Amino acid sequence: KVDSAYPPGEGPNQLAMPWLPPTPPQGNGILPASSTREGGNTSAPGVIQPSGDWDFKNNRCIFYLAPHMAMYDNQRFYFYVWAKNPVFPMPKNDPKNTWKVVFYSTGDWGQPDGYGPPCEPYYPPICNDTGEKYYANPIQSPIWGRDFSKTRPDYTDVNRKHGPVNLSVGYNESNTYTESYAVLGILRQTVMQPQYMHISARSSIQMWFVPELGSPRGGYFGVHAPAGFDFEKPCRPRDLPSVYYSSFAAPHTEVPQRVWPLEDMGACYSTKPPSWHAKGIYVIIEVAGSMIPGRLYALEIDIVNPPYWDPKNFTGEFWSWDMSITDEFGYGRDSTYYTSPFHPDVTPSWLLYQENSIISPIPVILDTFPYEMTRLKAIVDIGPIAINITTWGQFQITAPFGYTWAWNPSDTFNSFIYANLPGQTAMFPGEIPPYPDEDRPHVIQWLEPAMYVREEMYYIRTLIRVPQFPNVTESQAWWFEFNFNDTETYENRTVGVRTPAAPIRALRNAKIETTDCVR
Repeated sequence: KVDSAYPPGEGPNQLAMPWLPPTPPQGNGILPASSTREGGNTSAPGVIQPSGDWDFKNNRCIFYLAPHMAMYDNQRFYFYVWAKNPVFPMPKNDPKNTWKVVFYSTGDWGQPDGYGPPCEPYYPPICNDTGEKYYANPIQSPIWGRDFSKTRPDYTDVNRKHGPVNLSVGYNESNTYTESYAVLGILRQTVMQPQYMHISARSSIQMWFVPELGSPRGGYFGVHAPAGFDFEKPCRPRDLPSVYYSSFAAPHTEVPQRVWPLEDMGACYSTKPPSWHAKGIYVIIEVAGSMIPGRLYALEIDIVNPPYWDPKNFTGEFWSWDMSITDEFGYGRDSTYYTSPFHPDVTPSWLLYQENSIISPIPVILDTFPYEMTRLKAIVDIGPIAINITTWGQFQITAPFGYTWAWNPSDTFNSFIYANLPGQTAMFPGEIPPYPDEDRPHVIQWLEPAMYVREEMYYIRTLIRVPQFPNVTESQAWWFEFNFNDTETYENRTVGVRTPAAPIRALRNAKIETTDCVR
């Protein structure tokens, strides 16, 4: 198919291609995988007489025709080809991305039947025929100078070559066949995060990606979602809030990775998914500007979550959130190969939950002065956490990337408080969680299941370190998830909530001018 494309080094083990119809001039249309040049395997469908065999040399697939077999003018051949993609991306219009065919034959020799000298010249009186009608110089003296090259060589001594020729598409067949396949680059640093994680919500999806090939001006950015979601018509993409596209850093510190908006987004509409992500729904966004390799881009698009749980489309390989880039002709350039992760430091994508919290977003209150400026940990008050369903299970809070939970493990009584807080109707069931893992210091998990009761007001107070600047490679948000580990069991995944994070209170990119420095 025209849009077949796979990431570097990947691809299916076989590409299904149609057989040649059984009524070509030669009588049958299949070149079987014969085991010998004289015939061999006769098991291919419809084959009465074997037609040759295959050989593989120097990355070339060579088919040797059986003796006296012919290929006729305008005859069409179909082959199954197994090949690994190159280890580097190769767009469709790359001059190196060409498949070539070379034809070799015995050439024109025209030697008459029975042609040849009556005896081996020239040895009189045994053979008086000089052989000059048959050989280039058979009677040279001295004898070492003789040349027995045939004046009319037979088919074993001549050959003819046609090619190499590039594969091409026949007249009016561009919608069915293609002369080459794109080898996609891989989008890196991909993240896709929703505004709301529960069924039936009108939401939006924020996404980040780094192109490997990118696209010249006039390309398209594609978003793939599982079946059941709805981007609506017309779909509505837009830039993230301007804070994501600014570079933040304290003086003399390392500047964080910059995020770029897509340049001049245009129309957005649904279309048929390409073959490399053939499942689910697919929308493409016109991008008038270039998508430059190595840049971190971010945008968001409105979406409506499905009205009910679909176990087929929302589990396994069908639960896949992907992005892709195509050029102005619709040919693939870059794509995700696995589903886009929920956070930069995890692999799985986000999950659907049954409900939102009663109070949404869940309040998160703290002074967001950076720890590097004050050398003080911030007190963070979380709550009320109130849900509309009683649930038994685990619980997880994910702070914005860059934050670090920092209560004192040796003094949890005073540094992690979960009871007797103002407005609290019940003690937080999970009590004190294990201290965060070093690899994910912004995540706390209550892995010991507990009973969280409907309409109770839970609060938490603890300590956290605020980073110098926001890490804008994902949403600036807090995430609350009940039964987050039940990736395949929707009935247990009860509540998921997103709370926007308050801005970090650090003056950045300031400029001060004065007209006089005299006291």
